[in-house]
Order: sequence, then structure tokens, then C-alpha cells
Amino acid sequence: MEAATEDELRLARRLKLGVRLVVYPTLLGLIVLALHARHVQGVARAGTAPVVWRGVGRDAVQAEAVTSAGRLVLFAAPLVERCNDGATFTMRWRVGERGLVQVGTAASARVVQRPGTAGDGGATTYDMTFDASVGKDAIDVTLSGSVLWTRATSHRVVWCNAGPVRMTLARQ
Repeated sequence: MEAATEDELRLARRLKLGVRLVVYPTLLGLIVLALHARHVQGVARAGTAPVVWRGVGRDAVQAEAVTSAGRLVLFAAPLVERCNDGATFTMRWRVGERGLVQVGTAASARVVQRPGTAGDGGATTYDMTFDASVGKDAIDVTLSGSVLWTRATSHRVVWCNAGPVRMTLARQ
């Protein structure tokens, strides 16, 4: 058996370094992906069915929420706002999982300076605030908002405000 040359030793060191820099991180990434997929499949197998919650607030506002595995995934309710010209503006608000932030049992959503169109065709800009406490038997909700509404017929800008509206939603 003959001794390895300097070039062969250098090549062996490069291959060893290449394995350490490429193969090991790739294997580690694949292990992490496999563990994540296993966790997701375990959650899916648990099969937690969505739970629907309903409640009534001030002005007979009918609210609905949906939870899945204790997490709020949908909230919908009309919010009746009183305007400074005596009119009322009904904001049909719906927020899904992408707009909700939940830490533990506390959930919230904020919409600031969002443009829209009123039922009469006038322009609106609204701010909405949603806070909830998701419990085992009830969801306590506080909803408030304000709208700047440019009336389509008169082109007058009116300010409408509501809240805070508190309601408790019960499991259906």
C-alpha cells in the first residue's frame, strides 16, 4: 500500500468539508420538515370540529363566531353606528383568521383607515376595533368603530360612531 500524496489528502479534506457544509444542513432541514409534517398530521387526525357561537348585543345586533381547537377563526356582526346628522350607518363587519391575533384566550383585530363604499354608493373610511376573550363556555366580545361617510346624495361628510358594544356569545 502506497502513501497518499499531498493532492489526494487535500481532495479528501475538501470532500469532508463539502459533506459537512452541504449534506449535514440538508439532512437537518429534512428532519425538521418531517417533524413538522408529523405534527400537522397529528393535529389533523385529532379532528377538532369547528364550534359555532352566537349572541345578541345592543340594538339586537346578531353576532356569530367560529372557533376551532380553542382558536377564534371567524367573527361576524353588523355594528349600528349613530351619525352626527341623526342617521344610522350599519357596518357589516367580518374578520377571519388572517385578520385576528390571538394569544392564549385573548383575541383582537384592528382595522384602521380602510376605504369602502356605503350602501348608497358614498365613499367611507372606517376604523374598527374587536377584542374578545375566548372561554370554554362563552366568548366575551367588545366591538367598536367609527366611519367617515360621504353621503352619495348630498355629498356631505358625516361622522358615525359606535361602541363599545359588549356581547356574550354562547356555544350553539
